[in-house]
Amino acid sequence: MKEYFERIRKMDPQDNYVELKVISGSAAGDKALYVNGQRIYAERDFFPLTLSSFDLSGTGILEMGDRLFYHERLCGKKKLVVCGAGHVGLAVARLGRFLEYAMTVIEDREEFAAKAKECGADHVMVCSSFARCLKEEYGFNTYAPYSGTEYDIISGNFIKEGVPIPIKKKESSLVSDVYERLKAAGARLVGIIARSDGLSNKDKAKFADQINALCDKWSK
Repeated sequence: MKEYFERIRKMDPQDNYVELKVISGSAAGDKALYVNGQRIYAERDFFPLTLSSFDLSGTGILEMGDRLFYHERLCGKKKLVVCGAGHVGLAVARLGRFLEYAMTVIEDREEFAAKAKECGADHVMVCSSFARCLKEEYGFNTYAPYSGTEYDIISGNFIKEGVPIPIKKKESSLVSDVYERLKAAGARLVGIIARSDGLSNKDKAKFADQINALCDKWSK
């Protein structure tokens, strides 16, 4: 039992952990622990070596032979996956780190992925397709609905398809790059303001005056 709790203590938030517990018969209460579908701890030999042939999303009851098992997903930290490392994505990533989430950022631009690493994301992936990356790496089925789409979250079916929005060609000019830098600077400023609560009133007033002066300069 000590080994079981030691493995729980050392859980990696990037991995998927599942606990199987016997809830019927003379072995009731015995348990096994799996990481990414592979057994790493078991109190009885009858626990399967792998969970690859079972659909164990969430929690529930599983029947194998003459035994009933309760299965439950375990996680060391709550996970947050951010798609895109622009000014909004970086702000969300910083907030996730502040709230102690296991932060993953996926991005299709190398230079923006580097910014995600700088802001403290636990895991950063560069990919050409967000949907494919989420499916292949994390097992998430994703869909970006058009405006007006209605979706039944109980049945998992679309009630009404929205109207497609034309996709604008991504700008690759220097103007676009500089504007992204400006937005990133704004997101950084917001983060600094959010962490300034510990400053003295004098420093807060000075900080506010500097921000207002900057706004006055560029709003003309």
